[in-house]
Amino acid sequence: MNKNMTRFFFTLLFALTLVGALPVSLSAQDLPDIIKGTFGSKYAGVKVISYLPLSSLHSVIFEEANTIKVAKFDAAGAWIETVTTLNPQTTPPKVADYLGEKHAGKQHHVRKVEDKSGATTFVAFVNETTAVRFDKDGNLTKEEAIDPLDSELLSQIK
Repeated sequence: MNKNMTRFFFTLLFALTLVGALPVSLSAQDLPDIIKGTFGSKYAGVKVISYLPLSSLHSVIFEEANTIKVAKFDAAGAWIETVTTLNPQTTPPKVADYLGEKHAGKQHHVRKVEDKSGATTFVAFVNETTAVRFDKDGNLTKEEAIDPLDSELLSQIK
């Protein structure tokens, strides 16, 4: 793990420790009532690994079909999106080809994002400051600068 990623994880761990929001191992039955019904109907029978409550976001880490996923819910309990970390075998070929051509020799962290609008997109983090986004067919939509410390996540910690 490189220096910036290590710094990010330690900063996040420290912040979560301060607010008492470290993930807790739970069963689906132990999730808060506000998300239990929505999560249970969308992901019946999956293995819940952890739950992370933040002020306006609930994240449930779970395993489905031998794949680790994160489902995110808003403060009212409505499903927002599910993020799946992909490996080289499950990354769409067009995404893998683009990354191999344009970002060769770099480690790529590819995520599949399914959202409440029904859209599926892919996001590849090619370094600490750059993400590349693709549509459901693996076509490039944009390359963007990102903050190495996820300001959106950190801003939710109060």
